[in-house]
Amino acid sequence: MFKSIKKLNKNSVKSFLVFTITISFIIWFFFSTKFVSVGAKFGLKLCLSTLVPSLFPFMVLSSLIVNLGFCKRLSFILGPITKFLFKLPGVTGATILLGFIGGYPTGANGIMTLLKNNLITNQQAEQMAYFVVGAGPSFVITFVGSQLLHNEHLGVILFVSQVISSILIGIGIAIFSNKETIDRRSSNKETNYSFSQGLIISTSDSVYSTINMCAFVVLFSSLLEVIKNSKINIFLEHFFLSFGIQKETFQLILSMLLEVTNGMVKGVSCHIPIFLLSFAMAWAGICVHLQIFYCLKGLKFSKCKFMLFRLLQGVISGIIAHILVCFFTSTTQVCNIKIYAAGDMFFSVSWSSFALILLSLCFLSTITLSNVSFSDYKLKNKV
Repeated sequence: MFKSIKKLNKNSVKSFLVFTITISFIIWFFFSTKFVSVGAKFGLKLCLSTLVPSLFPFMVLSSLIVNLGFCKRLSFILGPITKFLFKLPGVTGATILLGFIGGYPTGANGIMTLLKNNLITNQQAEQMAYFVVGAGPSFVITFVGSQLLHNEHLGVILFVSQVISSILIGIGIAIFSNKETIDRRSSNKETNYSFSQGLIISTSDSVYSTINMCAFVVLFSSLLEVIKNSKINIFLEHFFLSFGIQKETFQLILSMLLEVTNGMVKGVSCHIPIFLLSFAMAWAGICVHLQIFYCLKGLKFSKCKFMLFRLLQGVISGIIAHILVCFFTSTTQVCNIKIYAAGDMFFSVSWSSFALILLSLCFLSTITLSNVSFSDYKLKNKV
């Protein structure tokens, strides 16, 4: 009885907090319509210029490969690799590959397609969700490398660091899970559509997912613009300034924390080093996290674990990017933070800034990590 009362009180408090926060944001947005509009326009511009061109084609392709029954055929080539490295069925090979090269939510979209077609178990889908996440070449090389950095070589280095870090995370999960590859569902009959049917279904699903992703980007762009022009922002700027953290640094951390595209634009304009850009890409931002959570709705997995793996991948990819930049100095003609006109950099100590961002993200994750056990593979308390 006492447990029921305690649970009821906990749910009531949670509902009250959610209600209060929601109403507060509505009122806040209502009195900041000018800034909401500016942020929304910028978010739409990012979606049309970056998100849709770089992600939509890959999402259609990822879904189409599964719906046409190509996963089993590609498993002949990719199967031994996925079984050896990740202890996953060969049928997951195509989705993992597309997840690495297709962009953040592409892997999640493919995972759910495999799960709906009864080709993998829920546990295998959960395992994939923690590492089949990464920025695609269109975003990294074309947008960040060519358009923002004006250097395709740096874009390639950033992309390679993302892929390698994802692979290392996947191998680590496979080693510590200590479980053998289970192919029980791979023997089930796979749903095969004709090309026209598969194309229609894949395109429709991808359009729906893309619209939802764009909605998150527009929402977070509006939120960032409102925060940037609010008294809360002024208070936080003065608060962090008392610790020696400049205004530009705080705004950069906030952008990278919430939305990766805004974070990249802000980061390049602030001339931050390559390893911090790589870290931010691997972290991906809460906006991308919500997009992936939406794509994975119906799958039971730990959101807290997901965020921790993003932090870990950020650290690994940042280290790899820094090493690659130093190693390929003859190609990129860069080997340190001076590659971005260091004379006007506000980051006087690069690694201190990196530690600051990492500490901020760790603090954010600890808010939701209480009472969560990481010894069990299944989530005991639904997040």
